[in-house]
Amino acid sequence: MAVYETRLIACPMCQAVTPHEVRKTNHGLHLVLTLMTFGLWLSIWLIAIVLGNPKQCQQCVARLHQQAMQAQLGQQLGRLDGRR
Repeated sequence: MAVYETRLIACPMCQAVTPHEVRKTNHGLHLVLTLMTFGLWLSIWLIAIVLGNPKQCQQCVARLHQQAMQAQLGQQLGRLDGRR
C-alpha cells in the first residue's frame, strides 16, 4: 500500500509552485519482507527505490482530466448529431 504526501514543489509545466502528491516508499515494510524472504525481496525494494517517487502536480492533473472529459463529451455529442 502506497502512502502519499502533499508537498509544495515548483512545477515545470505550470511555471509555479503548486501542491504535488509524492508517493513515499515504506522502507520498514521492505526491510521486513527482505528479512522474511532471506534477501529475495531486496531486488524488488531496489527497483522501488530506482523508479523513485513520482510527483504529480495537482493543477496539471486537474487540467488534463478536464481536457479529457471535454474531449469525451465532444465525442458523445458528435454521435448524437450523427457525426463520427
